[in-house]
Amino acid sequence: MQTGYIDKKVEEWSTHFHLKKKHAGSGEWRILCPFHEDTDQSLFINRETGKWYCFGCAHGSKHFMNLVKKMAEKFGETIDYAAARAGGIFIPEEVKKPSVKVVTTAFETRGRDYFIGRGFTLQDLRKIEGNFFLKQMKVNGRWFLRFDVFDFNHSFVGWVRRSLDGDKLYLNKTGFDSQRYFYGEWVLPKTIKKVAIVEGVFDVYKVWLASFPVLGMINYKKASLKVARLLEWCHPEELVFVFDSDVSADSSKAKDWMDACNLFKVRGSIVSLGKQWDDPGAMPIYEIETLLGSI
Repeated sequence: MQTGYIDKKVEEWSTHFHLKKKHAGSGEWRILCPFHEDTDQSLFINRETGKWYCFGCAHGSKHFMNLVKKMAEKFGETIDYAAARAGGIFIPEEVKKPSVKVVTTAFETRGRDYFIGRGFTLQDLRKIEGNFFLKQMKVNGRWFLRFDVFDFNHSFVGWVRRSLDGDKLYLNKTGFDSQRYFYGEWVLPKTIKKVAIVEGVFDVYKVWLASFPVLGMINYKKASLKVARLLEWCHPEELVFVFDSDVSADSSKAKDWMDACNLFKVRGSIVSLGKQWDDPGAMPIYEIETLLGSI
């Protein structure tokens, strides 16, 4: 009975969070571990006992529900305790003590209304939903948009959430190293000549809808690390930086990214938005097509 529940959870993690799975003999699963950068499916799960252990990061427990809780915390999901009990799973006391009330739902009316309010059409939104991973989440009574982040190899690495209360509050998933990754890595082709580098999530969507290869910084830090990771994935001839209007070409932020280009001998250029627009996310798509089409 316990085996059925374990198999079901492994299938869910594999399907929804891209944690590739395979059998390790008849009695164990091997899956990609989301708690470190894993390429070898280092997380082993015993299908009979629920005991699990990752040989990459040394996380493990004899109780399967400890893994269920860690996965729920990692991906912002809720735990169905009734289903676990029905599946014959033992639930340790520490698993029953959630630290924060989180409700994660599919991307629904509240989130769609927010996108429409920012100038996206329903057709734009359908395209975005088909390629990016959007959810809504309610944390202690506050609603957020959640943007899941995957790396160049399509492995889940964390998420960023944005408040829907109008205060522009951005928060990262606990343990997510946002200084290491770009937003949009998983949709970037390997064979490209130019990549636009923008600041935020909505900037990525607008430039992507304009059919220009694009990545979002998430934050400004560790420019050299991010550029190095990009150049390991593909070999563009030029990185085109489209900073928000409050970042000048001679600012320290812009200089760090241009220094990273010089370090790795890839051409870097900065495109000015002018005085009309605060950021690419506020621009009509045809304006972005004109701006970047001339490069």
